[in-house]
Amino acid sequence: MSTPGTNDGRLVRRVRFYWDSPVRKFIWDSLLRVPWLIAYNVGGTAVLVILFAFTSQGQDLLRISAERGFALADLGFLWNLLFLIGTLVGSLSLWYTSRLTLGVEYPGYPLDPKYAAFGRRWWPRVVGSLVPLAIGWTFLRIGSAVPSSETLLGWLYLGMGLALLLF
Repeated sequence: MSTPGTNDGRLVRRVRFYWDSPVRKFIWDSLLRVPWLIAYNVGGTAVLVILFAFTSQGQDLLRISAERGFALADLGFLWNLLFLIGTLVGSLSLWYTSRLTLGVEYPGYPLDPKYAAFGRRWWPRVVGSLVPLAIGWTFLRIGSAVPSSETLLGWLYLGMGLALLLF
């Protein structure tokens, strides 16, 4: 017969092992605490991705953009160029403000530099590139099988999203 509390030491050691494990520290610092610091940018990106990729109004806006095409006569080219430049500027501002926010050490919210380095490097890139990737994916999804302006615009936005991710 065992005495009560003999397994308590083993349980405490097991909990301490998992609490002090590098995997938990990585997940806690890089994947949970770092995005909390840039929560407004993450939220804004989520709203834009949902708007363009999952709502019919956003898809209609992209359809209108594709229908305008690249004609110089009715300013379709200008419409699509301004939409592309606006997306680029918006994505760069999301990336840069996230990068600046994560570049500061906050005394009240300390992050372990060893475990938060991955999140500080990649969260701004992901936040900045998700909007053009969602727009490009939606253009390709609403496009036809034959090459069209939807296909060209989709690949342009996907290329911009990948370039922002790797930048």
